[in-house]
Amino acid sequence: MIETATQVIAPEAVALITAGASGIGRVIAEAFLDQDCRVHVCDSDPAAIESFLQENPKATATLANAHELIEQGGFSGCVVVTLN
Repeated sequence: MIETATQVIAPEAVALITAGASGIGRVIAEAFLDQDCRVHVCDSDPAAIESFLQENPKATATLANAHELIEQGGFSGCVVVTLN
């Protein structure tokens, strides 16, 4: 049996999505937001982050790319990490 994200991701889970302010990453981030997860995206495009946060005010974001987060230990406390 294949389970969907809505069956295995608990509300209030913490999801970190890299390159999450636009494109596929944004779609993934918004899907987690739709499931009442706490979402943080990182992206290297400040304009994309601004647009994402305006449309998704419950999310948080960092101007960074994935390797910077890894070097800083940025995955602490996350239930879901999506490296996009």
